[in-house]
Amino acid sequence: MSETEYQYYGGIEGGGTQSKMVLMRSDGEILGWSEGLSTNHWLVGMDTCLKRIHDMVVEVKEEAGLSADLPLKALGLSLSGGDEADSSSKITNGLATQYSSLSENVHVVGDTQGSIATATAVGGVVLISGTGSNCMLINPDGNGIRCGGWGHLLGDEGSAYWITHAALKALFDQDDNFALCPHDVSIVRERALKYFKIKEKSEVLNFLYKNFEKSHVAGLCKELATVAREKKDPLCMELFHRAGTALAQHVLAVAPKIDKKLLDCPGGLPIICVGSVWRSWGSTQRRFYEDTIGWRGKYGIKNSAFYN
Repeated sequence: MSETEYQYYGGIEGGGTQSKMVLMRSDGEILGWSEGLSTNHWLVGMDTCLKRIHDMVVEVKEEAGLSADLPLKALGLSLSGGDEADSSSKITNGLATQYSSLSENVHVVGDTQGSIATATAVGGVVLISGTGSNCMLINPDGNGIRCGGWGHLLGDEGSAYWITHAALKALFDQDDNFALCPHDVSIVRERALKYFKIKEKSEVLNFLYKNFEKSHVAGLCKELATVAREKKDPLCMELFHRAGTALAQHVLAVAPKIDKKLLDCPGGLPIICVGSVWRSWGSTQRRFYEDTIGWRGKYGIKNSAFYN
């Protein structure tokens, strides 16, 4: 059959560090996948966001043997930074104007809504902890309650960036005699210098200010997670414990608005955990559970699905 005898649909999950796309044919067959960089327009700018979406679609079309000019029937975008109506409109209109052959229809939602739709049909809580953090409660009637997702200047508690920032702050405060750290900072110093390929800690200011790239700064968190897991470094372990507390606080913040239908789900409230920091669950789970134990006991919270 020719390519025009089918209709084609695409979906993109866009984060602060990387994005992924899937292409499907109207008979349900998955034709291919593609990957790209961050599509959060607050971090990379709107023009770059649109181009990266376009490039991912073209790449997967070509992989599937389709013409790059063949429009998709529909393209669904679940993007970090796509929550607000104004952002959604600018992305939709921008794609229609600059890349008119991309798709006949485009629908944009925030990164939390795509995760809910993937994991459960009834709603639940999405708790994102990747480069940044975000939490969204979606009740069975479709209404959403948000906590967080405001970026590294106003939020991102419990995220990879937040953990990295806390580690660097502890190091600088210790050296300045501003706030003495109860733990040895030497391993954090060693890993930070090695990760950023610098000789003096003051050189890290280049990455935090002049040449700031949020995902690159957040990447140090992976090194800190390894130290916490393998060397049991007290400071690194404490940082991940704090992250567990911060992530628990997100859930507690939306708790009063949870529909009873969700609490009556088999096994309790569905909580969908998304993002790379959840790969360090062993370092965060104790504090997460401790800080929600009273609420969990009352309502039966259960972590029912993990997506990384």
